[in-house]
Amino acid sequence: MAITVTISGANGNVINLDSDVTKRDESAVTQLQNDINNGIATGKAQAFDIGTASGNPDVPTGVTPVGIITEAGMYQLPSAYDYIVVADGTDAQSGSVVLNNNGFNNNFVDVLAGRKSGIVYNAGNESGQIVNTSGNLSFNGADQTGAWTIYTGNGDATIATTNGNNRINTGTGKNTIQLGTGVNSLYLQGEDTITGASNYQSVTVNGSNSDITLGDGALVLDGGNGSKNKLSIGKDSTITGGVDGQVTFNNGGQNTYQGGTDSTINASGADAYVRVVHGDGNTYAIDGKATFLNSFNKTSITISGEMAAFGAQGSDYTVNASGNSTGLFVADIGNETLNASGSTVGLSIYANTVSGATSNFVATGGSGNDVMVGGTGNSTFTGGAGDNYFMFDKNNSENGNTVIKDFAHAGSSNKIAIYNFGLDTNSLAELLHNSQNDAQGSAVLNLNGHSITVEGVSVADLTVNQFDVGNPSVKTA
Repeated sequence: MAITVTISGANGNVINLDSDVTKRDESAVTQLQNDINNGIATGKAQAFDIGTASGNPDVPTGVTPVGIITEAGMYQLPSAYDYIVVADGTDAQSGSVVLNNNGFNNNFVDVLAGRKSGIVYNAGNESGQIVNTSGNLSFNGADQTGAWTIYTGNGDATIATTNGNNRINTGTGKNTIQLGTGVNSLYLQGEDTITGASNYQSVTVNGSNSDITLGDGALVLDGGNGSKNKLSIGKDSTITGGVDGQVTFNNGGQNTYQGGTDSTINASGADAYVRVVHGDGNTYAIDGKATFLNSFNKTSITISGEMAAFGAQGSDYTVNASGNSTGLFVADIGNETLNASGSTVGLSIYANTVSGATSNFVATGGSGNDVMVGGTGNSTFTGGAGDNYFMFDKNNSENGNTVIKDFAHAGSSNKIAIYNFGLDTNSLAELLHNSQNDAQGSAVLNLNGHSITVEGVSVADLTVNQFDVGNPSVKTA
């Protein structure tokens, strides 16, 4: 966005700055412009022309000095200046302005720069603000101690922050930022490359195709309309959002990933744990533990540690769980699908248990010994290889029908558990005797409102030895 930026220069002349900034930067440009012009208009500030030949003019006491630079070249400015304005002159295309301010110590300087051929700022230990409205910006504050707020404009920027606490706001250009050891906050709108140390770093990404590498304890918001950002983050970090991105959590730790769409998320390292909240169509590869809360649509999980996943209406999970840990999946209301056929560990899989809710849950287990628990509404269970346990509890199973697809799977010792329906061995035998086959010849057991269809097995083929019954919730005197 082009806005008009003018500064009242020395001897009453007007300095025009080239301007191309984002809407977010516009207020910072306007504020700094007004501060300088109002100071000069009221006599509290005074403008001084600084040239490569004329050098630094004497600055009287009692006024706020504003240094005006319109010539290309290298400058060593004293710490007397509170404001520095860098603009185009007659040599606008002949070179950049280089400010070597390593003589500044522990004071604050405001820099308003709008030069097409760019500006280079080599910082000392001062703090300050740079608002760049045009051209490329290079800022070198490595190993210094000041704290800075920087607006890069829409040019390309190369920034090495100080070890203080900094705030960086990029435009739509291609920016490279090396973070120091301070607590830094970044708002990115371009195609940026970020590298940071292990410390608390806060990054907001609104652009696309950025490459961000941060250490431990990072906080990243990948929002806006951007996509295809690549994030590599240390342990104990939180990432929110992202579209078609790539996320890697390194070094283990306790991490959180929130939202995100069609992205790939990896985590590894000793004791790695990822807490996933929502998300839509993401793919996860976790070498460690994870909890998944209400992910939407197609979600693919490959995990080697303990897993707990809680579905959402319309979710379609694929789970490949391995290792020595267990896994848990709990369905929500509505239509859901779980395909865990690639899992090698035993999973505990629960259909929706919300009383009165409507649900249709289709679940497939893997080669481990799975526990599949019927609930409210309709379910279709395929246990897969292994010795599987199909469980029904009157406290959680009401209305609807559960279909068991592979109860008679060769080589498996599958069982059906029926709890709290008041059955014992004798009454179970009576239930089997009174049950009927459906039109396809499959046994149908009716349990006070919830029915079980054992596909491919007739009533005559079922025996009480294939069942567990009990009433653990019934209290006796």
